[in-house]
Amino acid sequence: MCEVKPRTVLHKIFQQKDKLIPLTREAFDGKLSSEILFLYGVIYKKALKTMKRVKNLLLLPIAVGFVFIMTGISQAAPYAVLINGGYDTYNNNIAFYNDLSTIYGTLITDYGYLEDNVYVLNSDGLNSANDRNTVTNFHPPPWIYSYDSSPFDLDGNGSNDVDYAATKGDIQTVFSTLATQMTSQDSLFVWTTDHGGSQGGTDTGLWLWESSYITDAAFAVEVNKITNYAYEIFSFQQCYGGGFIDNLTGSNRVLMSAASAYESAWFYVNEYCEYNYEFNNAVSGLGGDVNGDGYVSMLEAYNYVLLNDDFANGTYASPYIEHPQYWDGSGIGDMVTLNGTLDTFDPIPEPGTMILIGSLAAGLFGAAAVRKRQ
Repeated sequence: MCEVKPRTVLHKIFQQKDKLIPLTREAFDGKLSSEILFLYGVIYKKALKTMKRVKNLLLLPIAVGFVFIMTGISQAAPYAVLINGGYDTYNNNIAFYNDLSTIYGTLITDYGYLEDNVYVLNSDGLNSANDRNTVTNFHPPPWIYSYDSSPFDLDGNGSNDVDYAATKGDIQTVFSTLATQMTSQDSLFVWTTDHGGSQGGTDTGLWLWESSYITDAAFAVEVNKITNYAYEIFSFQQCYGGGFIDNLTGSNRVLMSAASAYESAWFYVNEYCEYNYEFNNAVSGLGGDVNGDGYVSMLEAYNYVLLNDDFANGTYASPYIEHPQYWDGSGIGDMVTLNGTLDTFDPIPEPGTMILIGSLAAGLFGAAAVRKRQ
């Protein structure tokens, strides 16, 4: 189980959406396929019609060039799997839900993820029964709890954002679905929170709903169903989460965890898990961009966590200690973000694209010349 450190005085303000940075470049890029391409699609159809009935030959390169460019457009898509196992109603403190809703808001608002591309598995899913607790009294012991049902709307826009319960069957469903959806240009972000367990050594696992359990090896089997991807990022908050790393090492993967395979991770009751809190602060622009280039790489995010995680930076003494882990076998951690790589935000057009752009330009200049002569 993850350990808790109770406290009654907040020393931090819980992250709210109105304190996040405005839409970033990544957010614009992520929205391209759902919003801007709709407009392009309309123009594309117009261009096709123009090709059929064009009267001025100087306009033909415009129509032809645009059709070929639109035919060749392929927008890489970021996907995410967010899991709060919950364990059971008693152990599913509201802190885990707080972290889930915060990272979801960051992906949607700051990074422009499409809601359909973010798979949320939260405790009992869309069941309206009570599934989480809030400690209403710390002193004197014993603690007093109240229970309620986790809201399905994670970002406050009035729609349900939870897709599945946090069960082994639903985890299998999600990764099987992604295996058929993702392409070699797409990225995946996998994020987990809840209590963790250990079978000894680096053999660990994640507690799921109704006290079910998935081992690190079994989790890796599901993840490895996905063979087409540009890169994948993993963040494990649960106790012993570092034990998942040795099962998931692979090409173009960056893996992080709040704790090693041999120790607990910590959270503040009713508030948040400290590692999750600092990771979100890093990627949402509250200090993670150390080099000031406007993007937060995963290496920057990890270094930010090391400096600011109260249980990792020396703020507390034993046993309130965790050692965040990091693995990057392909050496891409300083290049990848939650939505894109730093070398692809401003791609240099391929020679073929330059020729097509040239044809567009020639057509535009030709059209202007004809209009001037008229």
